[in-house]
Amino acid sequence: MKQVVIAVFLVFVFSFLQGQETETYYLTHKQLEEDVQFLEDIIFDAHLALHYVCDTNDLRNDFSELKENLGDSMQASELYTMLAPVFYQIQDVHCALNLPLSSNDYYLSGSIYLPLAVIMQDTAMYISNDYYEELPAGARILSINNYPADSIMTVLKKASASDGNNDYTREKLASLFFPNFFPLFFHVDTVNNIEYVFESDTIEKQIDGLNRRNLSVNSWFLSQFPDEDELFRFGYSEELNAAYMRIGSFMGGSFGEYHRFLRHSFAYIHNYNPECLIIDLRDNPGGYSNRGKLLTRYLMPEKYTYVYNIVSKSSDIVRNEMIRQSAFQVEIMKFMFRTFSNKPLRTIWSMPGGYIDTTDQKVVKPMPARLRFDENLVIVMMNGLSASTSGLVINTLRKRPNTIFLGEPAACTVDGTFGQPVEFQLPNSGITGQISILRFNQILGTPSMQPILPDIEVKQNIEDFVEDFDTQLKYVIDFIKSKQKD
Repeated sequence: MKQVVIAVFLVFVFSFLQGQETETYYLTHKQLEEDVQFLEDIIFDAHLALHYVCDTNDLRNDFSELKENLGDSMQASELYTMLAPVFYQIQDVHCALNLPLSSNDYYLSGSIYLPLAVIMQDTAMYISNDYYEELPAGARILSINNYPADSIMTVLKKASASDGNNDYTREKLASLFFPNFFPLFFHVDTVNNIEYVFESDTIEKQIDGLNRRNLSVNSWFLSQFPDEDELFRFGYSEELNAAYMRIGSFMGGSFGEYHRFLRHSFAYIHNYNPECLIIDLRDNPGGYSNRGKLLTRYLMPEKYTYVYNIVSKSSDIVRNEMIRQSAFQVEIMKFMFRTFSNKPLRTIWSMPGGYIDTTDQKVVKPMPARLRFDENLVIVMMNGLSASTSGLVINTLRKRPNTIFLGEPAACTVDGTFGQPVEFQLPNSGITGQISILRFNQILGTPSMQPILPDIEVKQNIEDFVEDFDTQLKYVIDFIKSKQKD
């Protein structure tokens, strides 16, 4: 029976992707105004600390200017390109604005995409791979269809999220979403000109644009979002007398699976007592804060503060959006949140709109000494996609002796993180998004929104990327060897 279901599903997907192109749908001026106003309202009504993450006067002015520039009719994709740079003034990586394929008229009408993936780094843009496997990976792009690479980067980074003013995060997110968003902001043709530098030679090459509604073509675009086969990994090197722990997310898998992973890993560590433990949090977008806290309990030598307090804000618009998305009746929703939620979330449902509440958090007790790794060297690896709960962990471990942080500035700040993003949908265009409704403070006082910087900055080398070689991990191994020699 399972095989039949899968077959039917594939037929459905195939017909959806290769079916006839849909009729182009235009939004009226009134519908456009309603969507823009809804977005402005939910931002200012729901975000509990907007003045920390953007200049609210500039944001208001930009929304006013945007409304004045709306056309008599526009498509959802056109509206998105106008909204995104305004929305992403909010320097909170949990806030997002999306154009789902189901609402993406550019995709639905069978328009042409550029089958090219890129890496943005240090104001330069490099070829990652392409659908035809004709362009050299690692080549530095000069222009695409006569659009200079630096102009492309500027536009796409303005439509990307970050916590604080963090260009590393924007570069990584703009790179990740490049194949999907480039044609929304720049013209793509049936034949596209790519100018690049490879081995000191300037080369021009043409590649064909493609319709993503072809199943095999769309598979390539979807493959540009890599999934880790194993979110939790552990290894040990006798040569280095070092252990390696990879945590790809604080959300995936069950809590029981995560708990067992930590328990078994630290039991092994305790038995062998390695000189160094490497904790790899690169590309870890965060997840449940309690999972991060559990990890720190194995590493901290004495009682400590993980989060000082959690701030929440009641919002009428957020409540309405949560009700709209739920399959439960309104009264059941209210009962569930008021009865079973933690105190910060109860505030949203029990207090009038605009009410801000602060919930103090308890001091955390570490694991028993027989389970802890609290004296030997810990090296924490991080990069521009280490966000949210990863930031809570990194900030906590900064208080641990004999701990080094290596990699790139993280996608989170030294003061804590926002969280618990609530999804919303604009009423007419189908554009969706997320807005933070909680704040996890790791300091007392006003947040500075400064990105977390590593003790040792090591960037992934483009040449190493081409060879599928991990520059940062190699640096860590060499660093451990040098300390052992000393």
